[in-house]
Amino acid sequence: MRKIILYLVAGFTAAVLAAPPAYDESADAEADIKSALTDAKSSGLPVLILFGANWCGDCRALDLALQEGQSAELVAKSFKVVKVDVGNFDRNQDLAD
Repeated sequence: MRKIILYLVAGFTAAVLAAPPAYDESADAEADIKSALTDAKSSGLPVLILFGANWCGDCRALDLALQEGQSAELVAKSFKVVKVDVGNFDRNQDLAD
């Protein structure tokens, strides 16, 4: 049983790490948020801001989960999503305020 769990965890980890980078490290996060807020006013949708980094396995797993299946449909129709790269906790920290 332990081997099965280990293989499942290893497979999930490999899938997450093989996915393309979730966060655009060169993006202008402040401009992206302002744009999303403008779009949100006209569409009536709330803005969902995801702070994370490409090195973070949990951040990449969340991104993958929000892009697949029923979660993807729900998020796409219910939110304007902005992903903000925090680097190694040295980028875009002021935006959380």
